[in-house]
Amino acid sequence: MSADGTMIALRLLHVFAAVIWAGSVFFMDRFLSPALSLAGPDGGRVLRNLILKTRFMVLLPAAAVVTVVAGLILYVRDAMTVLAFASSVSGAVY
Repeated sequence: MSADGTMIALRLLHVFAAVIWAGSVFFMDRFLSPALSLAGPDGGRVLRNLILKTRFMVLLPAAAVVTVVAGLILYVRDAMTVLAFASSVSGAVY
C-alpha cells in the first residue's frame, strides 16, 4: 500500500473508531443510563447482562484504543513529513 493509501486507511480507521467510541458513550449517557435508572432493580439486571453477556465492554475500550493509537500514528507521520508541523499551531492543538 502506498503512503497515501496508508494515511487514508489510518484516517478512516481513526474516524470510524472515534464515532463508535463517542457514539456509544453518548448513547449510554443520554439514553441508556436514564432509562435503566427509571427501571429500578430490573435496570441493574439489564446493565449486568449488557456488561457480562455481550461484547459491548470489549468493543468500547477497543474503539478507544484504536482511536488513540491511530491518531498518534497519524500525528507522528504528519510531524515527520513536515518538520514544522509539530511546532505550528495546528500541530500543537492536534
